[in-house]
Amino acid sequence: MFWPGVIEGKAGMPAYIDMIWKVMPDVRFEEVQFFTAAENGRALYLFRQSGSAPRRFGEGRFETYGCDVFLEFRERQLSRYLAQYEITEMMRQYGALPPRGDLIGGSYLLSLMHRDG
Repeated sequence: MFWPGVIEGKAGMPAYIDMIWKVMPDVRFEEVQFFTAAENGRALYLFRQSGSAPRRFGEGRFETYGCDVFLEFRERQLSRYLAQYEITEMMRQYGALPPRGDLIGGSYLLSLMHRDG
Protein backbone atom coordinates (compact mmCIF):
# COMPACT_ATOMS: atom_id res chain seq x y z
CA MET A 1 0.00 0.00 0.00
CA PHE A 2 2.90 2.37 0.60
CA TRP A 3 4.98 1.52 -2.42
CA PRO A 4 4.12 0.94 -6.09
CA GLY A 5 6.87 -1.50 -7.04
CA VAL A 6 9.60 -3.93 -6.03
CA ILE A 7 12.28 -2.53 -3.73
CA GLU A 8 15.70 -3.35 -5.15
CA GLY A 9 18.56 -3.83 -2.71
CA LYS A 10 19.51 -1.91 0.41
CA ALA A 11 19.63 1.34 -1.56
CA GLY A 12 15.89 1.10 -2.21
CA MET A 13 14.89 0.83 1.45
CA PRO A 14 15.36 4.41 2.78
CA ALA A 15 12.70 5.94 0.51
CA TYR A 16 10.24 3.19 1.47
CA ILE A 17 10.86 3.58 5.21
CA ASP A 18 10.70 7.38 4.95
CA MET A 19 7.25 7.10 3.33
CA ILE A 20 5.94 4.93 6.18
CA TRP A 21 7.08 7.51 8.77
CA LYS A 22 5.70 10.37 6.66
CA VAL A 23 2.23 8.80 6.38
CA MET A 24 2.08 7.41 9.95
CA PRO A 25 4.73 9.17 12.07
CA ASP A 26 3.73 7.44 15.31
CA VAL A 27 3.20 3.91 13.99
CA ARG A 28 4.32 1.23 16.44
CA PHE A 29 5.01 -2.46 15.83
CA GLU A 30 4.84 -5.00 18.64
CA GLU A 31 6.05 -8.57 18.11
CA VAL A 32 3.41 -11.21 18.73
CA GLN A 33 5.44 -14.21 17.61
CA PHE A 34 8.37 -15.09 15.36
CA PHE A 35 8.35 -18.42 13.50
CA THR A 36 11.36 -19.80 11.65
CA ALA A 37 12.07 -22.66 9.30
CA ALA A 38 15.82 -22.17 9.04
CA GLU A 39 16.33 -25.40 7.08
CA ASN A 40 14.08 -23.96 4.35
CA GLY A 41 15.33 -20.39 4.61
CA ARG A 42 11.94 -19.04 5.65
CA ALA A 43 10.46 -17.11 8.53
CA LEU A 44 7.25 -15.38 9.58
CA TYR A 45 7.07 -12.39 11.92
CA LEU A 46 3.59 -11.81 13.37
CA PHE A 47 3.05 -8.31 14.76
CA ARG A 48 0.45 -5.91 16.12
CA GLN A 49 0.59 -2.40 14.67
CA SER A 50 -1.00 0.75 16.00
CA GLY A 51 -0.89 4.45 15.40
CA SER A 52 -2.65 7.57 14.25
CA ALA A 53 -4.45 7.92 10.95
CA PRO A 54 -2.73 9.81 8.16
CA ARG A 55 -3.36 13.55 8.71
CA ARG A 56 -5.94 13.87 5.94
CA PHE A 57 -8.25 11.49 7.87
CA GLY A 58 -8.28 13.50 11.08
CA GLU A 59 -7.69 12.25 14.60
CA GLY A 60 -8.58 8.57 14.11
CA ARG A 61 -6.40 5.72 15.33
CA PHE A 62 -5.92 2.09 14.36
CA GLU A 63 -4.75 -1.17 15.90
CA THR A 64 -4.47 -4.27 13.70
CA TYR A 65 -2.34 -7.33 13.06
CA GLY A 66 0.02 -8.14 10.25
CA CYS A 67 2.92 -10.35 9.32
CA ASP A 68 6.19 -10.20 7.44
CA VAL A 69 6.80 -13.35 5.41
CA PHE A 70 10.43 -14.09 4.52
CA LEU A 71 10.21 -16.56 1.64
CA GLU A 72 13.71 -16.89 0.25
CA PHE A 73 17.31 -15.93 0.86
CA ARG A 74 20.05 -15.99 -1.78
CA GLU A 75 23.68 -15.62 -0.80
CA ARG A 76 22.60 -14.66 2.73
CA GLN A 77 20.44 -11.82 1.35
CA LEU A 78 16.65 -11.63 1.49
CA SER A 79 15.36 -12.13 -2.06
CA ARG A 80 11.61 -12.84 -1.68
CA TYR A 81 9.41 -11.16 0.89
CA LEU A 82 5.73 -10.43 1.46
CA ALA A 83 4.05 -8.10 3.94
CA GLN A 84 0.45 -8.82 4.88
CA TYR A 85 -1.70 -6.68 7.14
CA GLU A 86 -5.31 -5.67 7.62
CA ILE A 87 -5.34 -2.47 5.56
CA THR A 88 -9.14 -2.38 5.20
CA GLU A 89 -9.56 -2.81 8.96
CA MET A 90 -7.02 -0.03 9.60
CA MET A 91 -8.88 2.30 7.25
CA ARG A 92 -12.25 1.37 8.74
CA GLN A 93 -11.02 2.11 12.25
CA TYR A 94 -9.87 5.62 11.42
CA GLY A 95 -12.90 6.45 9.29
CA ALA A 96 -11.56 6.21 5.72
CA LEU A 97 -13.94 3.31 4.94
CA PRO A 98 -17.56 2.73 5.98
CA PRO A 99 -18.58 0.22 8.67
CA ARG A 100 -18.57 -3.44 7.62
CA GLY A 101 -22.11 -4.16 8.79
CA ASP A 102 -22.92 -7.84 8.31
CA LEU A 103 -20.62 -8.25 5.28
CA ILE A 104 -17.56 -10.49 5.53
CA GLY A 105 -14.38 -10.90 3.50
CA GLY A 106 -14.62 -10.21 -0.19
CA SER A 107 -18.30 -9.22 0.09
CA TYR A 108 -17.27 -6.15 2.07
CA LEU A 109 -14.55 -5.23 -0.43
CA LEU A 110 -16.92 -5.67 -3.38
CA SER A 111 -19.51 -3.47 -1.65
CA LEU A 112 -16.96 -0.65 -1.58
CA MET A 113 -16.70 -0.77 -5.36
CA HIS A 114 -20.45 -0.31 -5.77
CA ARG A 115 -20.96 2.61 -3.38
CA ASP A 116 -22.75 5.71 -4.58
CA GLY A 117 -20.82 8.95 -4.30
